[in-house]
Amino acid sequence: MGDKLKFFVKTVLFLALLGLCLVPVSRVMARKSLEGAWDMTNKVGGFYNEEEDQFEVMFFGPSHAYAAFSPLAIWEETGIRSYVFATQQQPLWATHTYIKEALKKQSPALIVVEVRMAWGEKEYYLDKDDIGVTYSYMDELPLSWDKVELAGQSAPDLEGRLSCLFNFMKYHSRWNDLKKSDFTFDRARARDPYKGFVMLPPKEDSFPKPDAGGITGKTPLLDKNQFWLEEIIKLCQDEGVELWLVKSPSNLELEEKLADMGVEVHRWMNVTNQFLRYGSGQKNLRVKIRDLCQYDMGPTSTANIWYAKECAERGFDGLVHVKSAACTPEIDVMPVLQNIGADYKIPVLYLTYDAQTSDVGLTTRLEAFYDMIHMRKKVL
Repeated sequence: MGDKLKFFVKTVLFLALLGLCLVPVSRVMARKSLEGAWDMTNKVGGFYNEEEDQFEVMFFGPSHAYAAFSPLAIWEETGIRSYVFATQQQPLWATHTYIKEALKKQSPALIVVEVRMAWGEKEYYLDKDDIGVTYSYMDELPLSWDKVELAGQSAPDLEGRLSCLFNFMKYHSRWNDLKKSDFTFDRARARDPYKGFVMLPPKEDSFPKPDAGGITGKTPLLDKNQFWLEEIIKLCQDEGVELWLVKSPSNLELEEKLADMGVEVHRWMNVTNQFLRYGSGQKNLRVKIRDLCQYDMGPTSTANIWYAKECAERGFDGLVHVKSAACTPEIDVMPVLQNIGADYKIPVLYLTYDAQTSDVGLTTRLEAFYDMIHMRKKVL
């Protein structure tokens, strides 16, 4: 028994020493993105050097998150501090770990998760064409038990998990490519002035979108994605943090289409107003619409009804109500909007989005609504 114990202790000590040696070597060998818009080493690694408890909102998810949410713009408009803790094609099991990592240093009131990867079709990203996805979310995480668990979720076998944990196994062939910055880069000084946002050039051309009008089937989420989505929800509930699940862009460029028609668009329901004003001013808004409803029907119903009435009283030409398919709270809002439309003689367009919503169909409805308002204004 004594010999077995000695062997066990020696094995543990050997593995510990091996780990201590591999960690700094792995950091030197790992690829580093330090320049340009895609300086992800600064964006992800720099988060750990931010002051504790300063971010009120945290964004997570794939590249659609770090290209869509600008903490500097949010801060300029509202004074709310936020950070985008996102990586390339970040799968939900990585998002779960990133949220846990963020909650070690920050106490956000709101977590926003871009859920595009919920429809991912792979349990592991280890093929030649997408292995970079795995290392993009593994490389910059400091060694911790959370990282060990994430490595276990990212590969099906021990060799793959060790490679995720100690990326020296992945990058050992970089000897000839090493630069001075690989040796001198100090992660303790990493900072990202954009707080995780990737400053991309303005979009010049719209890409054609396929017409999905003939699609009727639905595909369930992969079991692994379903599990980790539920774990993300449970984690936020346990931590008492409000969670928003978003998909960006989600409205087929609705506002851009209206603007191209020469329509002036006013939108109140966004992250800024919902978090800054609606959360704290809910009772005040309810007082303003007590003639229309007495109770809340959902997290955004009071604000939507109030703003619809506000626009009608200010003489707007029309209202556009946007909701996701089968969203019961917003379905309950629709009769109230009909009453507002009848009382103030203002037309209302109801748009419902789901996986089958087509770009052509949306454009047709918007053009018809615009033409109707245009003719109405001529008559009145």
